[in-house]
Amino acid sequence: MIEDIRRLLDAAPFRSFTIHLADGRTVQVRHPDFVFPGHFGSVVIEGERGGFDIVSAGMITGLKIEEEAPRA
Repeated sequence: MIEDIRRLLDAAPFRSFTIHLADGRTVQVRHPDFVFPGHFGSVVIEGERGGFDIVSAGMITGLKIEEEAPRA
């Protein structure tokens, strides 16, 4: 799952995505600078208003890429 997150962060153009966790929480990633995938099975997710979460990769149950806004 960490490699999937890295691919999403490196995608051009970047598309926001949601990380789904085993405890039912979700964490939205709106910018690639807010997420730091670790090398030891954890992900640090910085909040848009400060603070951060450290999430074990084993707690991640899914990733959902946000749909692009319709073009006018």
